Parts: sequence; structure tokens; C-alpha cells
Amino acid sequence: MGHPRNDSIGYEGDTSKITSLDFKSLRLETVKGGKQSQLWHKLVCEFHYLGSSRIVGRQIKYMVFANNRPIACIGWGDASWHLKCRGEWIGWNVSQRSRKRHLIINNIRFLILPWVNVPNLASHIIARCSRTVIGDWEQKNGFRPVLLETFVDTSRFVGTCYRAANWIELGTTSGYAKSGSHHHNSQTPKTLYVYSVAKNFRGLLKGRGK
Repeated sequence: MGHPRNDSIGYEGDTSKITSLDFKSLRLETVKGGKQSQLWHKLVCEFHYLGSSRIVGRQIKYMVFANNRPIACIGWGDASWHLKCRGEWIGWNVSQRSRKRHLIINNIRFLILPWVNVPNLASHIIARCSRTVIGDWEQKNGFRPVLLETFVDTSRFVGTCYRAANWIELGTTSGYAKSGSHHHNSQTPKTLYVYSVAKNFRGLLKGRGK
């Protein structure tokens, strides 16, 4: 989940504090382009700790609104190529990973806007969006994901909202990133969390079952 940066460049909307919300009244909307897409990118670039809204490949973005005020931004994209702890947990081989990795999608961005401080809001949004994105991804891309994943930078966060939404902690990444044919240690190791959305997810990821 993202925190605001200190070098804010000036969001022009309402930044008055929000400390309570009726969760049932919140709207989760798919970002489809135009002004809403511009707003999503602006908010994520401005207030997410990575300072970037970039998602490569297949993707779906959401915004959460309280009345007409944006309170959160969520972005999903293709899964990471190779993660040792994930591969061991699934029990798949290189061939299975190559053929079935697309059935995993990654919660690449999650931002609660910095003036919103509501207990349990983050876990509520993650749980709700985890249910919604499955059908939306299938409708957009033609296949249904069976597993969700995300990375938590434990130098900044402890992953409470994911655990509260019943995601499972699998392990820690090595911090290596691939550039061309080489790998280099250029990233902070992060904790991997996953959430299964199909009963037979292991069989499906290995090419068995329906």
C-alpha cells in the first residue's frame, strides 16, 4: 500500500480529512480512460511511495469513491516471471510456469489517499477488489485468473491489510531484477502474499482440471 511522498506536487481535489466511512456506500469503479484514467495516474504518481503509475502488459485499474470523492487507487497486472517461494508452494516446473503463469495476476499498485484514515478500510478494499477483478479480468482478457499475488515492502509496511483479507504470506523475494540476460541485485527484498480464487488452483496451474 502506498504512502504520500514528501515532495507533493499539488493534488487539486478535496484533501480534507476522512476518519469514518460507510463501507456499504463505497463505489469500486473500473478505470476505462479519459479524465478518470488521468486522475488515477496523477494520484498514484503523486502519493504512492514508488512515485510511478507504470504497469506493463495486461492490466486493470480501479478507483474507490466515497460519494464522489476518490479515496483509493488499485492496479492489477501480469504476474512476476519467476519467484522461488511461489514455484515451490505451487509445485510446478519450468514448463508449467511458462504455460500457466498468465493465470496469476499481481496487485501491483494499492494506494489509500493520505488524508483518509479509516480503520479496516484497506483490508475491506482488498477483499472486495479481489472478488471483483476475477470476472473483470476474464471479460477483458478471455481467461479467468486462479491466483492473486502482491509484494509488500516490509521496510515500509507490515502487510496487515492483506493478512486481514485472508491472503497468505509465502516468503521473501531475493531482490534481484532481470536486465537483458543478466540479473542484478537492485531491488529491496519484498514479502510475497498470495490469495487463491479457485479451489483447484494448483491443478489448474499445472495444467490439470477445469
